[in-house]
Amino acid sequence: MGRYRGSLLGWAAFFLAGCVAPSQTPAGYSGFQPPAPPAAAPNTYRPYNLLAGDIEVVKRFTAESLKDPYSAMFGPIVSSMSDKGVVGVCGTVNGKNSYGAYIGQTPFVGVLATNTSGQRVFAVSGMGGTADQNWVVRTLCERQGMAV
Repeated sequence: MGRYRGSLLGWAAFFLAGCVAPSQTPAGYSGFQPPAPPAAAPNTYRPYNLLAGDIEVVKRFTAESLKDPYSAMFGPIVSSMSDKGVVGVCGTVNGKNSYGAYIGQTPFVGVLATNTSGQRVFAVSGMGGTADQNWVVRTLCERQGMAV
């Protein structure tokens, strides 16, 4: 047993000799940190005029996200296009809640696009509700050059 204990301790010492405590800096380390990737240039937006068919698509997809889609009453709907060609849409909608009462004009935001079948679709990416949610949606709209 004594012969194995000595060789076991020898191997342990060999493996542990190269370890560096986490608080120590390894020899030859210059402290170089790679540069952060460049920040993406902010998008620029310009007003975009929705066609009548586009407005109907926005209304249909937005209404489907409500508790009672048939109760949807829309306020103003505005849109903008980014320099990358993305069409953003903001607006307000009033609909009934679970109790059958209208909740008041609520802001929404989303993206209008054409799917792989060539059909226009609208994805609601934000819907107001609480004061905080309303603020977030309105802020997203303002950042895209749209005020609702």
